[in-house]
Amino acid sequence: MTAPLEGSEKRGCVLVECQHGDPDAPSYARYTDWSQDVSGPGPRDPDTGSPSVVVYTSTPALEVRPIRRTGTFDEPPVQIYLPLDTWSDRLSAGEPHSPVYVRVLEAHETADGRLQDVLVLHAGRLARTVRNPGGRTSTVLLESTSMKAELSLPLGLPANHLCVWTLGGRGCRIDLEPQTQPGVLASITGSGKDAAITGLPLRTGRFWQRGYLEHEGLRIGIQDWIDTSPTRFILRDQPPADWIGDVVSVIPGCDKSIETCRSRWANEARFGGFGYAMPPYDPTYETA
Repeated sequence: MTAPLEGSEKRGCVLVECQHGDPDAPSYARYTDWSQDVSGPGPRDPDTGSPSVVVYTSTPALEVRPIRRTGTFDEPPVQIYLPLDTWSDRLSAGEPHSPVYVRVLEAHETADGRLQDVLVLHAGRLARTVRNPGGRTSTVLLESTSMKAELSLPLGLPANHLCVWTLGGRGCRIDLEPQTQPGVLASITGSGKDAAITGLPLRTGRFWQRGYLEHEGLRIGIQDWIDTSPTRFILRDQPPADWIGDVVSVIPGCDKSIETCRSRWANEARFGGFGYAMPPYDPTYETA
């Protein structure tokens, strides 16, 4: 039998998959420009490596602009137009959202109506959304960038008196799992960044400051916290309104000073303040 791509007559459809939410149990939004729902490839089985079969919802208004391959590091983002539905409305509402990973596929129909020759046209991460782009009402524009967009990030380690490592990450290696605590986000007041979290164990000083809340794959930094107001958290961003009443994970922070590294974490051996012992003069032509 002639493969769809080799035939003189063929029909193809575009499949768009958006993964979001908790990384351990992700959620998906799937669309196709086909006139009916179609079965297509989904996540691979961790044991067999074979892709699962999932349903892509018929969305005739779906539009994927032509994907440009420049061969350089400045590839433009892939533009996807979706109708305003429950998921795209939440995504473009202006509230923080968990990272969204996007795949754009192209599939072709065989003579007996099955989809074959599935090609991956794009795999990347959502960079921004625009509601009603160019005056197109009830439409949401998604712009997804590939891994190349991350190559413009600056590299290197600053040499100053503060630690460069992220608490619990590479270099630091503090185990944060025993320090992570569940708490109930009871309310959001004021500017929307003033949150009340209850049910946490007693901590002293500024233990939670510079840490973060995590829920459904989304992290929101803690700007300020002090033990004199143990349930009040000043956040860096306004959490989604649907978090109220939910249990969130609260992760502690660090002010990156050697004193905190020494007294709170007993981790001075891995302190990353590479300029801490640097003299305040240039020893090549100055003296103390």
